[in-house]
Amino acid sequence: MLSSTSTFSSLFSEAVTAAVALRAATGRKIVGYLGAGVPIEIIAAAGHIPFRIGVFQPGLKSVERFLEMGDSDVVAQLANAMLDGSYAFLDYVVVGNTPTFNITLFHFLRESRRLDPSFPAPPMIFHEIHHGESDTIAAFNVESCRRLADQLGALGTKVTDASLRAAIEKINARRQEIARLRTLRRQSPGASGTEALMALTRWQLFADRPLADPPLQTRELPRVLFSGSDVSHFDHYAIVEAAGCTIIADDHDWGEEALLSAVDTGSDPFIAIATRYANQTPRSARWSRQKRIASFVERAIEAKVNGVVLWISEEDQASSWDVPALTDALAAHGVATLDLGKQPAFDSDSAAIVAKLRRWLYELSLQRNETEVA
Repeated sequence: MLSSTSTFSSLFSEAVTAAVALRAATGRKIVGYLGAGVPIEIIAAAGHIPFRIGVFQPGLKSVERFLEMGDSDVVAQLANAMLDGSYAFLDYVVVGNTPTFNITLFHFLRESRRLDPSFPAPPMIFHEIHHGESDTIAAFNVESCRRLADQLGALGTKVTDASLRAAIEKINARRQEIARLRTLRRQSPGASGTEALMALTRWQLFADRPLADPPLQTRELPRVLFSGSDVSHFDHYAIVEAAGCTIIADDHDWGEEALLSAVDTGSDPFIAIATRYANQTPRSARWSRQKRIASFVERAIEAKVNGVVLWISEEDQASSWDVPALTDALAAHGVATLDLGKQPAFDSDSAAIVAKLRRWLYELSLQRNETEVA
């Protein structure tokens, strides 16, 4: 199987070593967070070390005796990662409500820990950010951020406007580095999608470190935008690019679009943070179809992609509902789309995917040649 999992696993190991060393040197606690909707600015303002949780070594051995299997592979794999010792170094965990499978995971871990004090999961905090444009939603999000600050402050350092503004400025500077990476992905020679995802993952695992520029190389055409379901593991990019193309843009919750936007520094810091996290890249089940598709088409045109690859998990019904209208909207702007069909959350058939991609890429090359001749 084509895979870059071992490389991403090494990033995880390096990040754990660095975070644990920083805790030993400073006394700061390490707070794991699940989901791109958790405000890392608040974690940092409370004096903690943010560390993003993901599945870097898939497996089910540690969770199968606790969890009824068969409902969600994503939940099972994340729960297994929390129980197999990989995250034993975390002091606390903040679980965001997006993607929605995080909610199931939170309840499973919390209730199991409540019923069995020896259950190997760290203390958890649930954080909600809702998406929408009403004043009620906006007020709820601000209050939710204040509550998170109180909870994390009680475990570390009290969060003040000054500490929050300092954290915002520091992380905004990191987001400017992500903007530079975004440019590197689109130029030629540029960064491969796999290398770009590795750089973004390294930063999310341990945000105290600067974003390292990936190596630049002459890349294969065509240029594609990777979309679909939020990424639950890290094999996708290596499989897609092995077919003979380059991923230069993406919109899932480990990718650049979820991380790029800065927090406004000119307003109340809690309002600014709540606004930033409520208005991340439009995703299915979070925004209206019209807004989602308009934003997506604009992104594809801006990145000057030749095509879009949709990799949708069989557990993600909402994203699949958008496909016909999204495909039509992209076609109207001359952008081809390949829907790979419903994919298992883990253990996809990489050979079949590469074969389908190569057929599609060949068709794209014919279309480009016909356009050039015309």
